[in-house]
Amino acid sequence: TPGQNKAKKYLKQVAAYICNDENINNKSINTRKLWIGGHSKGGNLAVFAAMHVDKEVQDVIIKVFNFDGPGFNHKMIYTAGYKRIFDRIETFLPQSSIVGLLLEHVDNYEVVRSHNSGPLQHDAFSWEIMGGSIIKADGLDKNSVRLDKTLRNWIGSMDEAQRKQF
Repeated sequence: TPGQNKAKKYLKQVAAYICNDENINNKSINTRKLWIGGHSKGGNLAVFAAMHVDKEVQDVIIKVFNFDGPGFNHKMIYTAGYKRIFDRIETFLPQSSIVGLLLEHVDNYEVVRSHNSGPLQHDAFSWEIMGGSIIKADGLDKNSVRLDKTLRNWIGSMDEAQRKQF
């Protein structure tokens, strides 16, 4: 999408700025490190950008945080760029996640307890934190698991044009 392409361009520009080097391919980029992330579509954009920038930029990324962001189509999660960054992706979902379960994910996720219920748990300000750590839930609730299976089957039955429209 245009937003994903802008995220990739932005990450490349930030990497050049943070690493004090306008030339991303210069070896001096390895002197600094980056943490990137986002919530909802922002989480998707962070992962997309991380998987599509040059290896030199990927090498300075410590973590990619995806807070209840949707995944990608099946083909994209098996690309070389995704494989290079995959072990640094941390995904957090509330117990009743809907958005974060859309499309395909192969990254592991942690389930966060929320003081809201149902779809209102998408609001990250409702996620429970103690000190500097999230409070983990035992897992996704049964309605979220059922919705995930239904959406995967439904979206999986669509052709590419239908998925784009969706």
